[in-house]
Amino acid sequence: KDFELAKTNFRKCYTIDSTNMYNLLLWGAAYLREENYESALKRFLKVLESQPFNPEALYLTGYVFFKLNKYEESINYLKKSVSFNPDKTECYSLICECYFYLNKKDECLASLKDYEQKCPKDWKFYNTWGTVLLKYEMFEDSIEVINKAIKIKPDESSLYNQLSCALMALKRYDEAINAFYN
Repeated sequence: KDFELAKTNFRKCYTIDSTNMYNLLLWGAAYLREENYESALKRFLKVLESQPFNPEALYLTGYVFFKLNKYEESINYLKKSVSFNPDKTECYSLICECYFYLNKKDECLASLKDYEQKCPKDWKFYNTWGTVLLKYEMFEDSIEVINKAIKIKPDESSLYNQLSCALMALKRYDEAINAFYN
């Protein structure tokens, strides 16, 4: 939990062996945890200089760009990450959110459809998808997607809250109350 000590140790390790990219990745992650995005980005990009196909470094770089509101750059790195590691489901939700913040509705929805095949059992993915559909006021579609997430993770209360919101928007009040108290 002592990030200053961790960063000092990562710096020392990097000084001793500057070829150890895993250490540099962890050093960047320590900065990321502190929300020091510029310092984290510097380390992740350094990893990518020597390991341009490192899926974790690509993901973390994309994540930092997302946090810096640089959505086009984020999409670029996240797509590269999943091209090397298709199981990195965190990337799919972030790509969707990037398109959402760029006001690219068609790309956002298309990316969700494409990625559904890659993570059909990831309730968090469906949760993100349901949220996006709610924001686009596509309430019926949102209900369908949220119900997919509920089938995967029936004990997740946030899904029922989301379902309740969609039902309320459609003025299906009795169903919304039942979903909320589920």
